[in-house]
Amino acid sequence: MQIQTLRMGPLGTNTYLVYDDQTGDGMLIDPAGKQEKIEEILRAFPGSVKYIVNTHGHADHVAGNAAAKLLTGADILIHRFDAEMLKDREDTVSRYLGVTDDLPDADILLSGGETVYVGSIRFDVLHTPGHTEGGICLFGNGVLFAGDTLFAGSIGRFDLPGGDYTALQASLLKLKQLPDDTVVYPGHGPVTTIGQEKATNRYMR
Repeated sequence: MQIQTLRMGPLGTNTYLVYDDQTGDGMLIDPAGKQEKIEEILRAFPGSVKYIVNTHGHADHVAGNAAAKLLTGADILIHRFDAEMLKDREDTVSRYLGVTDDLPDADILLSGGETVYVGSIRFDVLHTPGHTEGGICLFGNGVLFAGDTLFAGSIGRFDLPGGDYTALQASLLKLKQLPDDTVVYPGHGPVTTIGQEKATNRYMR
């Protein structure tokens, strides 16, 4: 498995290109930038992107959906509770980023509990509400793509519409059950591990 990271947009969103280097099948997680930025992360990729996965519906994680869809033709996946956010560009983050246009509808609505295959690599979809109602994480092959549920040393905001601290606490408890050596790729900031966060992140204690 190969993982490429590109920070995009004014909020420094981590966009990930994950692919199976045996089959060339790939998955683009949280395309956040304009078309030229999406092209940048795809330029040296010799394979085929099968899925565009949004970990939640905030504009800084979905703003590049249209460009990514145009460039790859891949299916867009988002949790069903956040699907309407692709059409609602009146939220706080959208206004801040100046994202006003509707985005493509999702092709596949998730509920949590599904399995997404990237070539031979299996990822389990974990529903982790709290930052938004439809937040998800992807867990597989020893890594967790955590969106804005968990950061190195912190957690996602819960004071925006759809946020719920009690739900976020329950989601963090779910993540605490993962192996300590699980490598966490968050929606913002540096890579960490579950063990590191259990030891140092006050929200995970």
